[in-house]
Amino acid sequence: MENPELMIEFLRTKEKLIKNEIYSTPTFIVNSLILDNEFAIYNLEYLLQNDKN
Repeated sequence: MENPELMIEFLRTKEKLIKNEIYSTPTFIVNSLILDNEFAIYNLEYLLQNDKN
């Protein structure tokens, strides 16, 4: 990764995942937003349906 800020954000996200013992699915990361609770699939569905891009 050429952007140092993105690398820092990636490492922070990785640390958070490890701290919360998240090693496998279902965990969704959307635009640096970690969706890892029991409502993750519904949050992901909402984000996909309301994507403006």
